[in-house]
Amino acid sequence: MKKNGFTFVELLAMLAVLGILMLIAIPNINGMLKNQRLNIIKNDATNMVETAKVKSSKERLLEKPKNGECVVFALNYLNDQDNIVKGPNGGLYDQFDSVVVYTREGARYKYYVRLVEKKGSNTIGIDLLDGESIKGLKTKDIKTVSNSIGLTKSMNRAQGISQLSSFGPISSKCSAGIKGYYSGGNYCVIFNGKYYDDEGNVVTPEKYNQSCAH
Repeated sequence: MKKNGFTFVELLAMLAVLGILMLIAIPNINGMLKNQRLNIIKNDATNMVETAKVKSSKERLLEKPKNGECVVFALNYLNDQDNIVKGPNGGLYDQFDSVVVYTREGARYKYYVRLVEKKGSNTIGIDLLDGESIKGLKTKDIKTVSNSIGLTKSMNRAQGISQLSSFGPISSKCSAGIKGYYSGGNYCVIFNGKYYDDEGNVVTPEKYNQSCAH
């Protein structure tokens, strides 16, 4: 008769079975985690583009760009609900280096999204991907983003446009120039003959002078 417990041979058999199960399970878990990270950045990028569309049309914050012109929205401006903050790899999205570029190419209006997550010294994300292709985003499209636009919270509109204009990947899409930059920062602008308060809302010249004159 066998005493209570397992024999050495039975333990070895159990370990072998557990090893096989782990070999099967680990790739599946890794695949699930990759898909989860992919879905997070896909949803966040989609939200950026859809919010940019609302702000550039329904809220009528600006004139539509002419062919080759661009208007740039920083994530900080688009992130009204503060729901696009944490990236899929445990880092935080750069609220100013992440942008949507709204432009016109021929007869079509286009939205390009750049979404950058910073975790330690790593900078990961998507770089100026056509908003129409986000649904087909693949894991291979998420890569190290080594170049920084250099935008900061303290920049006003003129400084932001200057910085954007010197950033090759964006300026190459804006052959007729960058006509607007919206960062959500605390500043007021006059653009295309219209007056905007520090939240980007169109206001009367009188209200602009009362609340925005420095």
